[in-house]
Amino acid sequence: MVPSAIVTLAVLPLTPNGKLDRNALPAPELASTSGYAAPRGQTETILASIFADVLGLDRVGIHDDFFAIGGHSLLATQVVARAQQELNVQLALRALFEASTVAGLAARLNSSTEIKVSPLLPASRQQPLPLSHGQERLWFVEQLGLSNGGYNVSAAVRLTGKLDVDALSAALSEVVRRHESLRTRFAGRGDSAVQLIDPPWPVVLSPEAVATEDAARQRLVALMQQPFDLAQDRLLRVALLQLSPDMHVLALSIHHIVSDGWSMGVLVGEIETLYAAFCAGRPSPLPELPIQYADYAVWQRRWLEETALQRQLEYWTVQLAGAPGSIELATDRPRPAVPSFRGAVHRLTVDQACTA
Repeated sequence: MVPSAIVTLAVLPLTPNGKLDRNALPAPELASTSGYAAPRGQTETILASIFADVLGLDRVGIHDDFFAIGGHSLLATQVVARAQQELNVQLALRALFEASTVAGLAARLNSSTEIKVSPLLPASRQQPLPLSHGQERLWFVEQLGLSNGGYNVSAAVRLTGKLDVDALSAALSEVVRRHESLRTRFAGRGDSAVQLIDPPWPVVLSPEAVATEDAARQRLVALMQQPFDLAQDRLLRVALLQLSPDMHVLALSIHHIVSDGWSMGVLVGEIETLYAAFCAGRPSPLPELPIQYADYAVWQRRWLEETALQRQLEYWTVQLAGAPGSIELATDRPRPAVPSFRGAVHRLTVDQACTA
């Protein structure tokens, strides 16, 4: 709620009916806060360029305060993201609030108070491929046998009109080829696991005839709740349900260890693009992927083990000193050692007048 600039005007511009004409207000002239000083060295040059680009200014001096020349918290996130990418550092958002000039932020980075991040590059497939930390957590839960399909990520797309099943099968096969995650299994090795990437496999769709919407819904629920064996199964399941000659439902079920909600949007978008191309007899318009998720997992492990893990551990050890070893939450009844997953669904209909 604090304005980033205050501009004095002799008179406020008004519309013909006497209201404030906001579009006619002049843009603030955000001058240097301390006189222009040119960047010194590569880090300051890059940061000054990022500041100026994000703020829409011709140039920014190294002593100009980011928040005094038009910056705010939303723009600060852009600066931090750009700095991380262009300088290969792990930079916290608060760093810009604590050192809000180019000179101050550069000095902070050059003094190694921020963690240096090595570039993310393709990793050799001739070595055992580790799991990312997020994947390892999911793998551990699956070893306990408690998820019961709870980590399945699913999507169902209704397809209306004449369907080219061969083109759709080819689109899905190409997506599987492009993304190693969709053909990755996870085999136990000691206390953890490794990623096993299978060769591309063809997706062959055979439409399943279903008589009613309810039958289709039951089939979808069964597909989406079917558990995966992370070591043996393909972690992508596909079904094509046919309600009529011109009405189909494409159902996808993927384990969360290789996908998430954002990934499903990417997956469906790629299927749409490839299907349109293959129906028209064109090749895939999608570029090859320079980085796969296994490359990220190797990078994450190496970065944490080399630089960040001990620092993070020491921080949280101090922060959590004296904290209780467990938290006993009040419950309405004793909880069993193994969750039953029993629950209930209550359905109701909201009338049209209310929804309107």
